[in-house]
Order: sequence, then structure tokens, then C-alpha cells
Amino acid sequence: MVEIHPETARSLGIREGDWVWIETSENRIRMRAKLFDGIAPDVVSAQHAWWFPEEGPPEYGWKRSNVNLLLGDRAWVDPETGSECLRSSLCKVYK
Repeated sequence: MVEIHPETARSLGIREGDWVWIETSENRIRMRAKLFDGIAPDVVSAQHAWWFPEEGPPEYGWKRSNVNLLLGDRAWVDPETGSECLRSSLCKVYK
């Protein structure tokens, strides 16, 4: 699931439970929209490490909706701290 503010969702034509694409410059995945007014309108929050046990081994469909794929292989390292940017990234959300 990806949480999105109701006003933002409305402006994008997204309704509760819709399948939406989340896209970065690295990749895109599909998740179901969960409208949540407790999130800032310019932020989305996606669950990580998602997979589909019903699809069976060895991959269980994880490449369709695992948010880790949005970050790609390139290192996003903060020059001041040396830590990787694993909690935030620019993205586009659409149906």
C-alpha cells in the first residue's frame, strides 16, 4: 500500500484502493492507494519489502511492488554523514 493525502489523490484522479504507479528515475512499481489525511499533501508513504506469497517461489512477485526497487543500484550518499538516502526520494504517482 501507498498512503496518499485525499486532496492529492483527488487531484490525480486516484480513489481509495486504486492500483497506482509509483515512479522514480530508477524504476516504477504498482501499489494500492490508501487515502490518509494524516500525511502531508506533497508526501507519499509506501510500505517496503512487499511481495505476493500466492505467486510462488522463487520470486513471489516481489519485483512488481517492492519499494526498494525505486532506489535502484546507484548510491545516494549524504556527503556530510555518509549515510544512504533510504527513507525519501522524489517520485511521481499516477493511475
